[in-house]
Amino acid sequence: MRNSENFRNIFSTEFNIFITVSIPKHFQNRCDDNKYNIIKTLKGLKDDQFTGEEGFIEIIRDKIINSAKHTLFINYFERQHIDNSKKALLDNIDPSGYKYIIDTPQCLDRSWKEIAKECGIINIDIKKRSERVPGIELADVVAGCVHKCLHKNNKASEIYKNQIKNRMMDMSSREYPNPNLIFYQDFSDKEKSHLDIFR
Repeated sequence: MRNSENFRNIFSTEFNIFITVSIPKHFQNRCDDNKYNIIKTLKGLKDDQFTGEEGFIEIIRDKIINSAKHTLFINYFERQHIDNSKKALLDNIDPSGYKYIIDTPQCLDRSWKEIAKECGIINIDIKKRSERVPGIELADVVAGCVHKCLHKNNKASEIYKNQIKNRMMDMSSREYPNPNLIFYQDFSDKEKSHLDIFR
């Protein structure tokens, strides 16, 4: 927001914005509430069902449970981000003609690419130095602005109204409204009402 004037030229380019919102604690809450059977099963195993000396059993148990959570995160939670963006941005369009340029993902590059390919995304370019990629830098600006808007920041609201709002893809009649909420059912009414300002 400190450099909003510097971004006016970027906003002179033609592009559309699709925002997907997730709250990682929703995923963690599902794990903690044992909504995933594998986590419930692993947490229920007795010490003698794990390998290792007594002092290592708790460490091994935690690592196995965290590995299972990570696998669920990328294959279920992150996959929804990938699949929903493809449906929103490439609706009825052959995805092979487009490239997904990704800022360093939270998961291993190879794992992320495998999930993306399962979603039908072929051309993937993962950038480690995202500050050199104008599209990723712009996405960071938009994300930061939206985040500040949700906290009722007046400057962010002004930037949103003047530079971002008219670029938001109109998706009110589609399956994935903009912004798209991952695990919609886990959002509280307060969280949903905050996000309704964009809809």
